[in-house]
Amino acid sequence: MKQKLEAIEERMKRKFGLEDYTLERTHLHREVEAFEQTHYVYNMEWFPEGSGPVEDDLNPEGTASIDVDVHTGEVRSLIFVSGVSKAKTPTLPNEQDVIHWVEQETGLTQGEHFFLKSKQDRTYMFYSAVNGIPTTPSGIISVEVNDEDELVFFTIHGYFPEVHDVQDESFSLSLEDIADLIKNQLMLVNFPIMETKRFESVYALEEIYIKNDGKETRPFHLTDSVHLVPIGEIMTYEPRLDETFQEEKIDLTDEVTVEQAEMHESHPDLTPITEEMVKETRSSLQRFLQVVYPTDSGEWLWQSVERENGYVLAKLENAKRTSDFYKRKVNVFLNQNSTSVLTYIENDFFSEMTADFEQAEEVTLTKHEALILLEDKITLTPVYVWDPANKRYTLHGKLDCSYVVDAHSGEVKVLSEIE
Repeated sequence: MKQKLEAIEERMKRKFGLEDYTLERTHLHREVEAFEQTHYVYNMEWFPEGSGPVEDDLNPEGTASIDVDVHTGEVRSLIFVSGVSKAKTPTLPNEQDVIHWVEQETGLTQGEHFFLKSKQDRTYMFYSAVNGIPTTPSGIISVEVNDEDELVFFTIHGYFPEVHDVQDESFSLSLEDIADLIKNQLMLVNFPIMETKRFESVYALEEIYIKNDGKETRPFHLTDSVHLVPIGEIMTYEPRLDETFQEEKIDLTDEVTVEQAEMHESHPDLTPITEEMVKETRSSLQRFLQVVYPTDSGEWLWQSVERENGYVLAKLENAKRTSDFYKRKVNVFLNQNSTSVLTYIENDFFSEMTADFEQAEEVTLTKHEALILLEDKITLTPVYVWDPANKRYTLHGKLDCSYVVDAHSGEVKVLSEIE
């Protein structure tokens, strides 16, 4: 393995013209991606010669940080600190040059495997697609060039399906077919306006994926977790006022040894979650809630359980249906066999940040009235969605709307422009 890593170092030095750089630091870590694959990644931090000492673990301007898949040799990321390259990196003066470089580097083809999602200044974002139809969870490629058109940033993440990975069918779903669903997806939301420190009540459409036959739906924010078990259970319990919770430190880094990389040891997150583990998690969660949230019985919805860097992660959210933009949530980390809770993270930062915000003006518009104002702005576009049960991508319609309606004034606004 040592020789293999040295060969990667030498190849990267030649590939990106790092002759005037010194390899300062290296790291080995592993990642999990779709189809239960474990990737071992070798990170190299190359310092420009003569850059001088730096404080702590900071990198000097022009440092090249490169991630390479140990077993495939593929470059997974290239980052030049501060967008400054002192190497002989490729010069990409226009969009076509960028696309051509991406195709050469990845072996993927524009139109067949990916499409240009956005271009902002000198940053290009590409997303996965099969014959022009986007896929989700998305494969993402990002490329950035500096003012001299030099490549200073590249990352590739996720999976880019082939034609044989998708279920072949024609998109037949229409907005008329799902009128009731559209109405159900329109939500009244108290949107925080950070600049003026106030809330604004708006009617907004919650995005969702609808299967091509109109009979099934999938949430918009699909998880990358391989073995996630949905729960959907309200937690009820009696308080335990005579106990205290002893929090333990956890380590969420994915650092591995050379020996682990050499053996291509499977990532611990690929271990399935059994029914027995779900039972253990329920028991441990209940005891945790009895001690830490003794008066909140019936207020927590246990959403799911999954694995996170070797730990078991249970996700809770406020069970009450509210108009709040951010729901109260808690991530609870348990040991690998779910017998005890180690630590937890609550998103209380948002409620603290908005505690002195001015309340929204009175709602004067009905949901029906808002829907009429938005109906010509609602979109339904074809998307291939990964179906873990059938191990294939199936055709869905992505229901979305880039506009919202002010629930007080009736003004239609672009969602991205609300500040």
